[in-house]
Amino acid sequence: MGSYSMSFSGGMVLRYVLGAVLCSFFLNVAVASTTSEDEELVTHLQAELAAGLVLPSEFPIDASLASIVRNLWSEHLARMKPVFFAWVAQDRADPELSTIPLSRLHRLRMRTLNEYALWQLENNDAMPDTAWLNASAQIRHCYQFKSAPAFAQRMLAIQSLPVEHRQAAIDGERRLLQRWGTVRANLPIRPVVSVKREVADVLKLIMADTRTSIPAMPPALAMALLNDVKSVQSLGADASCALKLWWLKSQKIDSPEAVAGAWLRWRYASLPDVQDWYANSGSPKADASIPTDYPLSAAFFGVSGVLTLEITLNKNGEFSRAVVVKRAIHVKGLQSSQPIAFETLLDDAALARAAQANYAELGQVAKSKGEAVRASQSFQFVLH
Repeated sequence: MGSYSMSFSGGMVLRYVLGAVLCSFFLNVAVASTTSEDEELVTHLQAELAAGLVLPSEFPIDASLASIVRNLWSEHLARMKPVFFAWVAQDRADPELSTIPLSRLHRLRMRTLNEYALWQLENNDAMPDTAWLNASAQIRHCYQFKSAPAFAQRMLAIQSLPVEHRQAAIDGERRLLQRWGTVRANLPIRPVVSVKREVADVLKLIMADTRTSIPAMPPALAMALLNDVKSVQSLGADASCALKLWWLKSQKIDSPEAVAGAWLRWRYASLPDVQDWYANSGSPKADASIPTDYPLSAAFFGVSGVLTLEITLNKNGEFSRAVVVKRAIHVKGLQSSQPIAFETLLDDAALARAAQANYAELGQVAKSKGEAVRASQSFQFVLH
């Protein structure tokens, strides 16, 4: 975990330089030293990427925009082929990966999934945040086109922009796609309270008959959530989209800072859910090598790390609340990029540890002050 932690310290510049040198090396030698197995792996990755970039025939995309999008799609596929070969070479050269219960193809798919997440998180600054938020937050995206790939959804948002701004938006997308396979610097920090966590907190207030001013919730979404607040974390794609739209209506967006904050939280709430991929992979069962409180999905993907939580005790010294405020996550196989797609897989386990921990000393402080107190505490998760 030490090498990954350097990305959060003064060694960041050195890490970027070394990463660039190694990436260049692998890109130069990978194709020359490929095997038939390498070719097959890259063919799989190329085919899956192509499927994720297709525009469904029923999509209401203007013919002129569709042509531009297809050119963007072709450029990206061509650019990624040598990157995929470099990934295969890196995977073969990393002895750490032998401990992950995944095939090489699945490990490489993890990298592709993380690139999707990074691309969706990075901001296309060709247009103001307000324009992107308005273009993305359309109800038809939730229902009419809910099964469309993320790339098609993104292009549909561009379709919603004024015609005179679409080319600039496409150029911005091209710049973001050109970053695939590279180290991203200065990624926006994940908000402490996620959209789903905020909605769950609001629902708890509603169920406790606490008066709160919120917009009307779609009946189907209300039925799903009010029966079980915990279901916020396991909604399907269409319900999750509806939840984001409802959350957005509840926000007071009256300043540029508020717009930027809402757009950032929207992007984080829209990242691909690796839990779905885990559930569809056969969901391996626990074994003796995995600690009993270790999330199986995190073990499956080779996720380890240290999470820092802010703990709140009430005035009686009792545990009241915990939130994750910092993550230092390492994912085996993701050598060069922040593991955005996988970095929350340890959250629930850390929150469970926090709820069960002993806070006797801090509790005495709360009792003596007669008020709630807060403190930070870190929890480490290590795979052997």
